[in-house]
Amino acid sequence: MDLTISLSLSKSQFLHRLRILNIQGFYKSAGSDLIARQDLVKVWEEWTIAWQPEFDASCIEAAIYGATLAEGSIARLSELAQTIDRDAEKAAILLLDACLIGSPELSTRLYEQLVELIRQDSSFFTMTQALGHLLYLYRYDEILETSGRSNIGMLLVETFDRSLWLLEGLGQVQGVEQSFLQGLRRILETFECCSVLLNLDRDRFVQDLHRISSSSDRNVLIQGAIAGTLWTLGETPMNQILADLGYAANPNDLGDFLTGLFYLARETAQRHPELVLKIDDLLMAYDDESFLEALPALRLAFSYFTPREKHHMSRTLFQSVGQTESPRGGEAIVSLEVSVEVAAQVMAFEAKLFGAVRRYGLRGGEV
Repeated sequence: MDLTISLSLSKSQFLHRLRILNIQGFYKSAGSDLIARQDLVKVWEEWTIAWQPEFDASCIEAAIYGATLAEGSIARLSELAQTIDRDAEKAAILLLDACLIGSPELSTRLYEQLVELIRQDSSFFTMTQALGHLLYLYRYDEILETSGRSNIGMLLVETFDRSLWLLEGLGQVQGVEQSFLQGLRRILETFECCSVLLNLDRDRFVQDLHRISSSSDRNVLIQGAIAGTLWTLGETPMNQILADLGYAANPNDLGDFLTGLFYLARETAQRHPELVLKIDDLLMAYDDESFLEALPALRLAFSYFTPREKHHMSRTLFQSVGQTESPRGGEAIVSLEVSVEVAAQVMAFEAKLFGAVRRYGLRGGEV
């Protein structure tokens, strides 16, 4: 079923009500995943319908929830909400189920249950996952008729405020760095897309980010990510970004800071050649050992750019230092003939070799 077709959407809502009530014989076997939302070019579903011996018994059991499928499925969702323990993401998925059955307006009881679940959750990661689901429903959905609905907007505001509060109390993110970056980007995206529609307070948002950033015990990844968020919002001048880079110049820190910065300010970073020059200055000040120590994290940081974007940044660097051709002629930027890992191993070997040459007083021509 193509859910952009009204009749197919009605069929889908009917079938999802049967699914929620656990009526046997109706199974969604394939289709678009509205939770992961990886490919929504075409929103479709495939259901398998076959008689099951348990069909009559499941209908009798479901009758306790109400006289109609619509009434019963909402009552069942309210019952499921009572089984969720402080998990905003599960609450958001429950809301998605309500939208799938054609009831985005929610009942008063179910709405209050969802609000309570959001307020009870103390995990930044599940809270920002919920924020992503709610943002999709409120701002981007074109199929389930949820875009712009006031009740979903109020849930989105609750989740946004709670996410920002949990960000301030967030400690170390070792081992969950990518989840943290995705969560912060959802906060930024929500503000950018909905600040006007939902009257989100910009001054308060910026002040909160500055206060979190000024905390001395934040690790450099968080510092870089918040700096990138403020930079994207236009609330941090270029000279402050360059100063922050200087504070993170340690080989153990530079790559992590840039990872956070680039993830939250990828497009903004490309428009400032002085940033590339500052990074180049820091790298050129490293000795071989320090550079190789910083290299893995630097590779991760630059992986957020597309090959075309990285090529553009490299050309910007060469042009800024007055080099448009390589010393051997031709383009200054050439592709490696080996993998990056092999190149790093060769650099490490060369550093040790030249160190031995200097230690024993050998000249380059005698090696």
